[in-house]
Amino acid sequence: MRTGFVLVSLALMLLGCRDEGVPPAHHEPKQEIIRWNVLKTYPDIRFDGLGKLVHFDPSGKFGYAIGRDFIDRYKDRCLVTRDGGKTWPEDFECKLRGMVFLDSTTGYRTHTPFYKTTDGGQTVTPMSIPVDGSLRPISANTLILFPSDDRRSLLKSDDGGFSWQRIALPKERFWVDSFDGRNIIVIGKSDEGLRYGKHILYSSDGGATWTLANIDTTEFTRSSVDWQLSRVQFSNSTHAHAVVTVMLEDALELYKKRRVVLLRTIDSGRTWHKAHETEVTARYGDRYSMGITTHFPLAKSPQWIWNVVYDDRRESTKSYVSNDDGRMWEYAGEFGLGPPYQLYIPTFAPPNWKIGISGNLMTFDGGKTWTKMPWYVRAAAFIGPTEVIAVRDSLILKGTILR
Repeated sequence: MRTGFVLVSLALMLLGCRDEGVPPAHHEPKQEIIRWNVLKTYPDIRFDGLGKLVHFDPSGKFGYAIGRDFIDRYKDRCLVTRDGGKTWPEDFECKLRGMVFLDSTTGYRTHTPFYKTTDGGQTVTPMSIPVDGSLRPISANTLILFPSDDRRSLLKSDDGGFSWQRIALPKERFWVDSFDGRNIIVIGKSDEGLRYGKHILYSSDGGATWTLANIDTTEFTRSSVDWQLSRVQFSNSTHAHAVVTVMLEDALELYKKRRVVLLRTIDSGRTWHKAHETEVTARYGDRYSMGITTHFPLAKSPQWIWNVVYDDRRESTKSYVSNDDGRMWEYAGEFGLGPPYQLYIPTFAPPNWKIGISGNLMTFDGGKTWTKMPWYVRAAAFIGPTEVIAVRDSLILKGTILR
């Protein structure tokens, strides 16, 4: 069985092993690699926007595609199949956009109104959330809620959202991540009232106690105007990365140099060391973003992908990949495409799944090389080793890999 992972995104034309500054190679296909057939056409639906637009359960039989109503752009329409895409008999208004699936059946909508599904999206039920905020599903049963009216606390549920426990934080939160609900890392704001992160706090007991991590900031404060912590991400219970953006002194008035440093922990947040860094020239933006946005499209131990978007007008992105949980990072190229993006990994896929589709590119080696195709898809999901369901414009398509 051919193996691969599915990258479905306009921004994930990445991975690879090459020196920084050398663009990734795009090869033209010498023969037909994948054959597409139109399964269904919907003149009154457009498959666009953010979120996971195509989802299938492990059987490859039940799945859905999410599109926007052509007349009412605020209305989402769900098209459902129960036979692997052969027929799509169900078409109804749905609330599955923004749904995050933790396994093949359980998913949560992460913004208001909150919904939960326990059958792969076939049905959804409203959730009773005690306060307004945003939801971070950690596992099928463990959830963290960020209250919008109290930045010095979290709400945590260990029973799928039926009951909630409030967790007090020693500092105002700027960013939070957890792998298992017990190991939690918080980027905290400074005590001077600044709106961005200056501290890392960690808890190994589900938030009952907190410890301030000891980070050597000498490197950030030397030859710089300011620095800030902006994001943290776990890949397993012990490994995580945090991002530091450093504003350099020798910067121009409009376009300023930034050094973006990636910190790594292998002990759940207790100690941090520099893993990688890059330097970019970015528009100033505002003091709270420094013109830099970073993303981790993939953080699934031991694989990481790190994107640094440094010019929101041109949407210039530098991409890096690690296959050893962040010990070594390789430059994957610079791309003129930014968010939105999604990373889709089939639930049936083994760890070495390496087939990927990204817009009009395809990879068979985990992204080291990409083949430019004569077609384009907006989103896709593999339902088997050689079969993929995709959407674009008003079409639902089925692709079959020929080699």
